[in-house]
Amino acid sequence: MAAQQLPLANLTEQSRNFTTIATLIKKHPAKKSREGTTNLQQLIFEDAQGTQMKVVIFERDIELFNNLLIEDREYKITNCIITRIPDMYVRDNQLYQMTINSATRISDTRQRPEPSSLLVLLNRALDFVGTSNRIDIIGIAIHIYDVETIRSKTSGLPNEVRRIKIIDSNMKPVTLSAWTTLVHNEAANVDDIIDTMPVIEVSRVKASTFDEGSFNTTFASSLKINPTTLEAQLLRDWTVNNKDQIRILQNSLVTRTTECSQQPELIIPISQLPEQESGKTVRIIGRVTDITNKNSIVYNACNVCSKRCETERGLVFNCRAFSSPHVGTSKPRTVLHITFADDSGDIPITLFGHLAEQLINDDANHMATLTLQEQRSLVDSCITAFKDRELTIEMTTYMLGEGFQQLRWKAKRIIEA
Repeated sequence: MAAQQLPLANLTEQSRNFTTIATLIKKHPAKKSREGTTNLQQLIFEDAQGTQMKVVIFERDIELFNNLLIEDREYKITNCIITRIPDMYVRDNQLYQMTINSATRISDTRQRPEPSSLLVLLNRALDFVGTSNRIDIIGIAIHIYDVETIRSKTSGLPNEVRRIKIIDSNMKPVTLSAWTTLVHNEAANVDDIIDTMPVIEVSRVKASTFDEGSFNTTFASSLKINPTTLEAQLLRDWTVNNKDQIRILQNSLVTRTTECSQQPELIIPISQLPEQESGKTVRIIGRVTDITNKNSIVYNACNVCSKRCETERGLVFNCRAFSSPHVGTSKPRTVLHITFADDSGDIPITLFGHLAEQLINDDANHMATLTLQEQRSLVDSCITAFKDRELTIEMTTYMLGEGFQQLRWKAKRIIEA
């Protein structure tokens, strides 16, 4: 369905699938947020009806749009996000603001539209090494590796990268290396739903000779998860028809990665977990001593991105959890907040989806039909059973917070002792 054209005065947080045309009348310099934790840039647009709206651009997207957005020029803007301004910051009755990000399409109305990209087959990476043309790729994500830190050959500075194995109908796994902020945002989201074999569409990538032909994201790249394009739908249909073969391929990659990581030194006491480096995979052995969310072990989530939603279970809705909005269906998802202990101490761990279901030996669809009392009884019986049940949990460490200075950890696998 074509996007409808709306004036700024008609835009609210409910606005979806629209295009607006407005002139950039003020472009403020980039600055830090009030909390000092985020880089942002504020702009003011005005349309032909004289309505003005504040626009905000965050982080790496500031540089992405810096040369495109010039004062006193008129632009056609599609796929932006409209949010309500908190009452304390409302000025001149401007109730809404626009957020522009890497998924937003902007073109100068005096120019021709942006030329079509070149959608490249995954097995043709080597044919495009060194080309200056825009390259986009699309594929099924079947495996994702831990975060790695690699030092730049030119600057010597550390850079984080996360590699994702993707396939198309050729069934040959190809490596996509996600860099910069994609590592802790879009790539982390892919990791959350990797078992569902999501479709990912990546724009403005560069081909590389690494790993016999692969792709790297660039500063201007955007990564969309389960987009609604025709190409994505065709890939999803192909995945359904070839799910068993793809699952075999997926399991072989998991097995290979596990074999490489199963070293005795990776088993550590819980007390040493906060001392580990970012991007490291370790194992801890212990017992579940408590589950703290007895009254809320199931919540509604988008079936596409697995993010929490407020939509009634089973209904279709427009999900805007990612930078690329998509249509999803609300479905039940399991979450367990557990306390895991060994002789050296204990730590809180959050388990989502299949890991939570594995631990509690029940599935989300069934648990969603239980009353709160029945859910509490189920959790209490599990806690009792866990007292004599030793488990090994494989964890990945990563950095979070301002400047990525805070070490965090995430459960990857649960292994019965």
